[in-house]
Amino acid sequence: MQEKPRKARSKPPAVTVPRPNLKELAASLGISVSTVSRVLSGRAEQNRIAPATRELVLAAANKLGVMVDQGARGLRLRQTLTIGLLIPDIANPFFASLACAVEKAARAGGYTVLLCDSRESTAIERETVDLLHSRRVDGLILAPVGETHSHLLPLQQAGIPVVLADRVFPQWDVPSVVADSYGGARMAVDHLVAHGHRRIGCVQGLAASYSNTERLRGFKAGLKAAGIRFDPGLLRGTDFTAEGGYHAAMELCRNPETRPTALFTLGSLLALGAMRAIHECGLKVPQDVSVVSFDEQPWAEFLSPSLTTIAQPVETIANEAFARLLDIMRPAGVTKTVAGVLTLPVKLISRESVRTL
Repeated sequence: MQEKPRKARSKPPAVTVPRPNLKELAASLGISVSTVSRVLSGRAEQNRIAPATRELVLAAANKLGVMVDQGARGLRLRQTLTIGLLIPDIANPFFASLACAVEKAARAGGYTVLLCDSRESTAIERETVDLLHSRRVDGLILAPVGETHSHLLPLQQAGIPVVLADRVFPQWDVPSVVADSYGGARMAVDHLVAHGHRRIGCVQGLAASYSNTERLRGFKAGLKAAGIRFDPGLLRGTDFTAEGGYHAAMELCRNPETRPTALFTLGSLLALGAMRAIHECGLKVPQDVSVVSFDEQPWAEFLSPSLTTIAQPVETIANEAFARLLDIMRPAGVTKTVAGVLTLPVKLISRESVRTL
């Protein structure tokens, strides 16, 4: 006996949630439909609509799902609503965190980010800056390699808004945002000295960069304040990689007669490499060598032993850098940001990697 063919089940009708139209959006804000229309089509400036009203309309449109004609807006305002972000090493956890925080701030401000990695190469940095310029980005946030800035000067001469983050050039007259590298290094040395350490080695990164220079300056100042003579033989390192930290720490720790009782590493990846080298030398942290690192990372507290660090306000650096860039991308005469270096405070997080002698 043959079965009767089953009837296909009819699909329930799709439920669509209607988006508010311009009239409803205007009514909710208490302003005219024409004003809303001009803002959403990118004609706010030419119609002399107040910036506060423009931002109010855009925020409400985004919240309620009203579509903004970004293409028309960009053409009329001669903007791409895109910024460039150039960092020296995306594999470095600090710069990865910085990139995420900048993207978050830019997205909230209605901008898209073009992220580029110079791979700690000034030559690649020069090429990438030219590329970003050709893509007509509205502005740039640069965390440069840090060796020189002569190849970046044409950006300013071309009128492209630029803000520097982390690695800066104080002599270059552009807004810059950094953490207090000098003060953080002083904190690290003071902490080690308070725990009885006097023979303290330093594992540095890229020597020419601003962050490295300031941290090394703070390291030397901390030693001087404690009455300890700086020993050049206890300074090693050429870059901010884990491999660089490994080789530097091996040089410092393999000779028992000259080995320091503590190491201060100027970056988080340097600390990882240094701790591996200490282990391979048959030593233990902190029983034989204590370690303090500049730059806090989420994994620092999960190491064994957990790592004492100097924590940088990464998200604040990103937010301040984007806020300054947004300000100088505004029409002439509206800008409030002035050139100069904004230095943000850091803090020491004490954990298990330092012992008292």
